Amino acid sequence: MKRFILLFCSLSSLFSCRTWQDSDLYIPEVFINEKNELYLILKNSGHTYIDRQHIDLVVYWDEDQRIVFDLDSLDPHFRNGGDSSIIRLPFIPGLNSHHILARVDTKNILPESDEDHNTYSRTIRSPLLPEETNKFKYPKLNATFDAHIYQDLINSSPISQLAQWDIGGRVVYLQYWPPAWKDLLLSHIEKIYSGEAIEYPDTLSAGYSHDQAFDIYLTYLAHSFYLEAEHLVPWSVNDFNPSDIKDLWDAHQYFQWDSIHKVFELNYESSGAIRVFHPLASYLFAKGIQTNDHFENQQEAIKSVLNWSRAYLHHTERTGQIYFQSVPQTLYPSKGKVHAVFSCWATGGMLMEYCRALNLPVRRSNIELFNGIHTQLSFPSMDWHLTHADDLYDPLFYPLGKDIPISSVMMTNKEYDEFINRKPICMKDTCHSSGTQHTYDRRRVLSLKAASVFSPDLLHKYDESGSDYKAFLRGDEFNSFLLPALNATEQKELTAGLLQNKTDHVMIHNLYVRYQNCKNNRR
Repeated sequence: MKRFILLFCSLSSLFSCRTWQDSDLYIPEVFINEKNELYLILKNSGHTYIDRQHIDLVVYWDEDQRIVFDLDSLDPHFRNGGDSSIIRLPFIPGLNSHHILARVDTKNILPESDEDHNTYSRTIRSPLLPEETNKFKYPKLNATFDAHIYQDLINSSPISQLAQWDIGGRVVYLQYWPPAWKDLLLSHIEKIYSGEAIEYPDTLSAGYSHDQAFDIYLTYLAHSFYLEAEHLVPWSVNDFNPSDIKDLWDAHQYFQWDSIHKVFELNYESSGAIRVFHPLASYLFAKGIQTNDHFENQQEAIKSVLNWSRAYLHHTERTGQIYFQSVPQTLYPSKGKVHAVFSCWATGGMLMEYCRALNLPVRRSNIELFNGIHTQLSFPSMDWHLTHADDLYDPLFYPLGKDIPISSVMMTNKEYDEFINRKPICMKDTCHSSGTQHTYDRRRVLSLKAASVFSPDLLHKYDESGSDYKAFLRGDEFNSFLLPALNATEQKELTAGLLQNKTDHVMIHNLYVRYQNCKNNRR
């Protein structure tokens, strides 16, 4: 603990009021005016004048158009603290729905008080349109479909031994598929090269026949093979341990068989509370949020979506409802809506869908907490474990005025094994349940991890009396705890580090409010 406090205090000297960067560019809105013209609002929500030159703005319009602006050539009002610029975009909305994704300062030229809120995505449409559509197309390639390449891929290891379909409880691996099934898979791959638009349904089927479910599963398999054959990501499925990547091609991660009604259904847990349909929307979104418009490596690909999720996903609930989310509507919300996820299952599902779309290993499992069963994720190729999917946007790790790596909220496999296997605390004849113990350990671990990166949110929780702050560290809201999460000595040592820092608490509060306002910006 002493070594921890020394680290905490040394960080406090770095995190003084002099280090706050109060320039903060973000995109609050893109809109169509009454003349059917398209505009983007760019705002400096900080107080500091921006003098950096050659900051870029990259705008993606649907799947095939992209434009890059140098902000030096545009209306300069955004440079003033609290001021905005309105930028005309050279795209014609017409009478169609469009997907727009914009990123500002992709090269990180400007030091900002928040580096996560630089992306904007939504579905935009003319008010004359009677209804919304969710259509996507693969970007065009200078390549043609070659059946021989894909036949070899289908028969290669590890895919042929890992991809599996379930026929009413009987697993059939790809290497044993009948020729007709393999021909169907090839036809799905060939369809990708045709440039045919993929239209996502607005409603969810109650049940799927074998052919319907198998068709959806084949779209994911075809997409995975397409990425591999055309080298569209800088990693190969052969770079990973088979045990780490097998879930990508496991049909049980998509559907479950209802033996009574003889239909396939989406599984709320294993499919991640999302409408499994096609990986294209997630793939296009992933391309848009990558630095420098391409995938650097798997680490950056995963970090980019975790940072985006921390900045934009708005967690809410639908009490008493089993709700499967539309992936396009979550990634590209329509006007007046946010990037909402209605459960930790949906958070996990969105991240699983992202990884499926990029051939990245991801694994989902359950964890029991004090109020029930929740979802957790691991990224095995990075030795990262997200103990509870909702930890991703825990305010303890908001990057308010300083960088807090998203890895700070993660556990390594070793840390996770120690966490999940810790014996329950007992006092006399009363012991923690597994759910209470996990909740207790999670509060303790997250508090210490947050302190180790000098979390601004810990300062935000702190007040003169320290009562709310201490109640948080003790875990007072969990009346089933047999011991405080942090005992009095640990609280005292941790608080000593906070008292030595000279951070401007008013600034922390302002940045916290700003972060929340950007996160929940009504689109």
